Amino acid sequence: MEAVEWKCEHSFQLKPLKDILTSKVLTVSPETSLSEAANLMGRYKISCLVIETDGRPTGIFTERDFVRAVQLKTNSTAMIESFMTQPVVTARNSIDIYEAYNLLLKNCIRHLVVVDSKGNISGVVTQSDIMRNLTMGFFVEAKNISRIMKRDVVTIKRTEMLEEALHRMVEYSISCLVVEEEGYPIGILTGRDVVRLYFKGLKLSDISVEEVMSTPVLTVQMNISIFEASRIMGDKRIRRLVVLDEEGKIMGLITQSDIISILERRYTESVEMIIMRLKEDIISNVSHELKTPVTILKSALQLAMEEDSKEEAGKLFKMALNSVDRLNSIVDDLVTAANNCASLNRSGFEELDLSILLPSFISKITGDAAERNIVLQTAIPKNLPKVKGNLIALQRAFHNILDNSLKFSKDSGGEVFITAEEGPTHVKVSVSDNGIGIPAERIEQIFAPLYQVDASTSRKYEGLGMGLTISEGIIKSHGGRIWVESTPSERTTVHFTLPVTG
Repeated sequence: MEAVEWKCEHSFQLKPLKDILTSKVLTVSPETSLSEAANLMGRYKISCLVIETDGRPTGIFTERDFVRAVQLKTNSTAMIESFMTQPVVTARNSIDIYEAYNLLLKNCIRHLVVVDSKGNISGVVTQSDIMRNLTMGFFVEAKNISRIMKRDVVTIKRTEMLEEALHRMVEYSISCLVVEEEGYPIGILTGRDVVRLYFKGLKLSDISVEEVMSTPVLTVQMNISIFEASRIMGDKRIRRLVVLDEEGKIMGLITQSDIISILERRYTESVEMIIMRLKEDIISNVSHELKTPVTILKSALQLAMEEDSKEEAGKLFKMALNSVDRLNSIVDDLVTAANNCASLNRSGFEELDLSILLPSFISKITGDAAERNIVLQTAIPKNLPKVKGNLIALQRAFHNILDNSLKFSKDSGGEVFITAEEGPTHVKVSVSDNGIGIPAERIEQIFAPLYQVDASTSRKYEGLGMGLTISEGIIKSHGGRIWVESTPSERTTVHFTLPVTG
């Protein structure tokens, strides 16, 4: 496909997914039968069902999955678990259209399940939702549809059987077939048509394409603008248009996917800008964090060399050693982030007892808490179920979370509470402090690399802003999840879960 050309720069609104998603989502269990799925999709005229297990999205069943199941002549009582797309691709409700499009493109999907910070389902975003929310600033720069339409259109004759049509849709992994006669479009067959027929109880093996195709076909000329094509799709609530030449013969097909593919260049430009800013932040943060302990280290060693008193020299050497530890910690954070802790080798995991390990982890930071006049309180049961994990990685994750709580607790009267509790399938650990808190609108950003709640805090509170980023990667690599709850100026709690063994 030839790239779309851009004449000049125009901005358009980057809405977060929470503003464009479809919140009314039908969720079903993996045990739902094929006939039940068709019933729901046909009755509510929807293109997907989200599969939910223990309150979490674990799969998605789309029209394309349905076509594949029917083409294989699957019994209507069969469970959709065998045909659903899994694992389901999810996105936080705070990400924007650029990021959503990239996820759709990277995973070759049309539907994105949107979740909140706790992993609960917020809704679904489709290509239709994205396209409806592209503003004029997006379309004004693009050429006509001839630059982005698909020219290799898969067609079928009206006399062929529906069974052959299903086979062709699965073979080419497409959502529609254009029915043609001597090069002219006379109908169209989509995945939704197949669901509709199945919902009506028709025996699909005995039906010809002509009996079930949708007609007339909505067509456009190839010189039409992309904006006009988008408007027609929105008005008619369809996902595709057949493109004709001057004689009225099939020239191509323009779909929602083609239109929003224009976002790819914009997304690339956006990512490049983010990377540039990230590099600037890294240089700024790292240079500051390194400069402070290096300055202290140099001064302490110089003074120690000039000091006659062994006692005073010892204090200065201890100060120098603390600075070395700080430098080592900074380097560890950078190395851990570079190695992507989310890709930990699970084969090296071992069975761990959090009833023993958590108090052990806490004991390593009690001295630091005492120096800051912060009271540590714990409520950790003695009979927590075992978990599987990497001991060193989990210690690092917990240390980062606890260190964050100590760092942002009140300067006087600070308290940090560490609790653990057993769930049906997991152990939940919570670390809570009575510190500065996090504004609600910034909760979603807290796990971003180099993020500081307030730019001014990056100098008041030491650190690269990598602690929670690293912790999130470690917890996720163990099959758990991590989230934050906070009330500004009152309390912040970091929760994480780890699945139990067995």
